[in-house]
This record gives sequence, structure tokens and C-alpha cells, in this order.
Amino acid sequence: YLFGKSIYANSPAIMVTYETGLAEDPEGIGELIQAGMQVARINCAHDNEETWTAMIRHTREQAEILGRSVKIYM
Repeated sequence: YLFGKSIYANSPAIMVTYETGLAEDPEGIGELIQAGMQVARINCAHDNEETWTAMIRHTREQAEILGRSVKIYM
């Protein structure tokens, strides 16, 4: 499995590429997770370390709150 084994049998992993605004929108990240996002992709050609760190922090926090597992690709 290129991206690891899916938690949903017979379904492809859902990957979402983050836009800059999600660094300040943990609820938006939570909505993506609730909608089925399994992989968060951060495009390192944009933004900076501070923005990426906020995105990662919000993703981990929201995943924990929702009891989900979300991979982060950079």
C-alpha cells in the first residue's frame, strides 16, 4: 500500500491538500475529518514553518477529539 492500509475496507484513502486559511481554522479541519479525510497534505512550496506547525497541531488535536486517525504528508 503506497499510503498505508485504509481504515475503510475496499475504499481509497481520502487526501485533502490544505490551504493557508486552515492554519487558523481548527474547526474547518475537524469538519474535513468528519467528512472522511484520512490524509492531510501540506504543500511545502507555500507558506512557512509557523503555518505548517499550526496545521499539524490542529490536525492532531481534531483527530484526537473525533477519535480518528489522520496521516499528515508534507
